[in-house]
Amino acid sequence: MEPTFGIVEAGPVLEALWPKCEPLVCEAMRYSASRDWTGGEVRARLQSGEWKLVTVDLAGELIGVQIFGWGTDPLGRRYVGVVCCAGQDMQSWIGGMVKLGRDLAVMAGADRVVIQGRPGWARVLRGWGLKVQSISAVAAVADINVG
Repeated sequence: MEPTFGIVEAGPVLEALWPKCEPLVCEAMRYSASRDWTGGEVRARLQSGEWKLVTVDLAGELIGVQIFGWGTDPLGRRYVGVVCCAGQDMQSWIGGMVKLGRDLAVMAGADRVVIQGRPGWARVLRGWGLKVQSISAVAAVADINVG
């Protein structure tokens, strides 16, 4: 059985699904070095339409989520950004999610997709033509060795 993807629009459907999605979103945010959004902040951005939630279902069970956002960089180039991605058995559905991200970028008139994530994502995403352009380095202030 193949996983199915659903783009969730703001409104009652999002509100009904959010209690199942929020734990996955919060798990992804805990692992992120550069993202400090709470579940409530993410939900507010989804409800405003600023971001889009995509669900991954397998046999009627929610197994994953991904959140996409749109933006324009300082040079005026549109992009689609992956805010977070989390779930079970990702190797079975991440390829479909990459294709969906590309399709969303085309529909938004964007010329690129930007993903920030843990180091392992660089290896996973290389197979779909994505490359590492920058990194995020994080340390507790007390652990920074200044000599």
